[in-house]
Amino acid sequence: MSREWAIIVDNVIGNVIVADADFLESHPDWSQFEKIDITDLDPKPAVTWKIEDGKFKKPEHVLPKPEHIVEDEHLEIEVPQ
Repeated sequence: MSREWAIIVDNVIGNVIVADADFLESHPDWSQFEKIDITDLDPKPAVTWKIEDGKFKKPEHVLPKPEHIVEDEHLEIEVPQ
């Protein structure tokens, strides 16, 4: 069954792939990178999000201005173990 995978490069999501785990592990291009299953996360982290302190965090250039923040919970997502 296909899942959504964040491909991690230097603690940053470099790509998001929809595939099954066996495909990723056997693929010559993707098998060398760290992969995190993000299928069940809401909201979904995306390309350029960072991992810091066990959380996916939006990069600075996509963060809203402080006066526009309504719900603080969507700025960080716990990294699944």
